[in-house]
Amino acid sequence: LEGKWFPQSHVSIREMFNPLFTVWTSNPGLSQHYEQFTNEDAFKAAINHAFKAYQANTIYIGAHGDRNTIHGFHDEGISRAYIRNSIRQAEGSSRRGFYFGSCNFISANNARFLLESPRVAWVAGYETEVDWIDSTALDIFFLKCFLFPSPGRGRTMPRSTNDRLAFASRHINQDMGPFARRLGFHVFVRRNGNGGIKDLIS
Repeated sequence: LEGKWFPQSHVSIREMFNPLFTVWTSNPGLSQHYEQFTNEDAFKAAINHAFKAYQANTIYIGAHGDRNTIHGFHDEGISRAYIRNSIRQAEGSSRRGFYFGSCNFISANNARFLLESPRVAWVAGYETEVDWIDSTALDIFFLKCFLFPSPGRGRTMPRSTNDRLAFASRHINQDMGPFARRLGFHVFVRRNGNGGIKDLIS
C-alpha cells in the first residue's frame, strides 16, 4: 500500500520492488497486490482487502510519516489510532505482519500500540527521518531474506513466520547492522508470556 510521495512526481516503490518478485516467484502478477491510498477512506478500504482470504500475509505500507501519523495525499495524516481501528475492523480473522516504509513512525511506543491488536503479528519500520533510497535498499534486503530465505546448503530452511523474521533480522544485524541502526530500523514482536515487546534488530 503506497501513499503519494511528491506532488509533481510519479516515483513509486512498486518499481523498486517488482524485480524482487520477478526473480523469486514464478508468477509475479499473482505474488503481490498493489494499491495506492490518498486518504483515510482509501487506506481503510485497502486494509480491508488485504485481510481477505488468500491475500498476502505481509502488508508493506510506503508513505511519508511522522511520530503519530502516515500520509496519503489528500488529507492531513492517518493517525495510528485510525490505522489500528482499520485493522481491527477488517474482514475475516487472519493476522498480518506490517512493514512501514515511513519516516519516524515505528517507535517502540507506536509498535506496542499497534501490537495491542491481536490481528497484528509483527511490526517493522523506521524511528528516524530516512532517505528514500537508503530505506528502500534496506527494505528490499530485509524482504528478500524474509519472503525468500536462502540459508545455504546443509542449513535448515526457516518456514514459520517467526523463524523467517529471525532469519531476516539476523542477516540485517550481521550484514547491514551499522546502516540499519543509523536509519533507526526496528522489527518488533511480542515477548512470550509477559505482554511486552522486543526488537529483533540489536
